Amino acid sequence: MTLLEFINSMTQALAWPVLIFALLFYYRSKLTEFAIEMLGVKLQVKLVKEGEGPKANAASLAIKNETAYYKLYSNGLLVQNLKLVIAPGIEKLPLVFPITFPNELLSIQVVGDDMAWPVRASLGNCDLKIAPSSHEREIELKISGM
Repeated sequence: MTLLEFINSMTQALAWPVLIFALLFYYRSKLTEFAIEMLGVKLQVKLVKEGEGPKANAASLAIKNETAYYKLYSNGLLVQNLKLVIAPGIEKLPLVFPITFPNELLSIQVVGDDMAWPVRASLGNCDLKIAPSSHEREIELKISGM
């Protein structure tokens, strides 16, 4: 087999696979959309319901003020936003969620400058460890679950 015969046979063997790979690479976004439509997979998540949650911690002497809002999405995700004004000197705070999560608690995020750490969490409540302070402070929590 000469060099020219070898090049000719390799070109014949690789022409179709290279062409198919190039077409798949070029049309990859359109092929992805087509495959999602054919499989019937819908990736759109819509907001189903939002509103103000009940004040679940009104009886606590450690919390001076509480506001709660929630958003429920079509995929079952429930996001609760809690703003708490905490009395001075509080280091451990038992907290009840305005709406209990039916399946699982995904995350508790603390937003703002004051430090707070979830020590224990369940579907309906959690215990927060808070950095000690001699003045009132506001803590915002974003709690998500399904």
